Amino acid sequence: MVLGKWELKGGDPAEYRQYVSSLSGFKIDVSDQTATWSRTKAWLFADEGGMRWSRNLGVFFGYVLGSVIVAWIVRRIVRRLMSVTNVSSNLLRDFVVAMSGRAIVFFGVLLGLSALEINLSPILAAVGTAGFLVAFALQGTLSSFASGLLIMVNKPFDVGDKVEIGSGIKGKVRAVTIFSTVIETDDGLTMIVPNKTVWSGILINHSTSTEGNTITVV
Repeated sequence: MVLGKWELKGGDPAEYRQYVSSLSGFKIDVSDQTATWSRTKAWLFADEGGMRWSRNLGVFFGYVLGSVIVAWIVRRIVRRLMSVTNVSSNLLRDFVVAMSGRAIVFFGVLLGLSALEINLSPILAAVGTAGFLVAFALQGTLSSFASGLLIMVNKPFDVGDKVEIGSGIKGKVRAVTIFSTVIETDDGLTMIVPNKTVWSGILINHSTSTEGNTITVV
């Protein structure tokens, strides 16, 4: 209204109208192609309009790309350090290396979202609430998760070892994830056993031995 009165008195409020338009949002008047292009261009090049969001998007992708690069470097460093410290468990080594990289990428994405001016408090609160509910719904899965960590730390067996689990499963360990162990039996079958079952029963490792005796882990 003030700019209109000023224009009636012979003033030129074009610059101020452009500034107000960039702050008030992106509006398109489809009835006038010239006006549409003028408003679009004004919004794109306004410090509080298109330029602001371009900077925010650039910072977001910069954080994400940077976190991926840093995660790759950290994984290589962690893997080398664990090799130097003679960590013999390939399972534990692979788990620590993978989790270190994922943690860095996760925090990089959070920083990127904050650069987009997204309030992270509701997101973090929702994640915490969802995690609390999932913990009750997936107690068996979480038990296998905990058992997987214990297997990696205590290393009763490693990939390639020939083992026998108390439930009658016997074969060679092909892979171990945080939730399950993949065993290839002598007759060529592939069995995916929950880590909870592996850890809670009697395990005989026929590959790891001292003076020819098998090691039994309860």
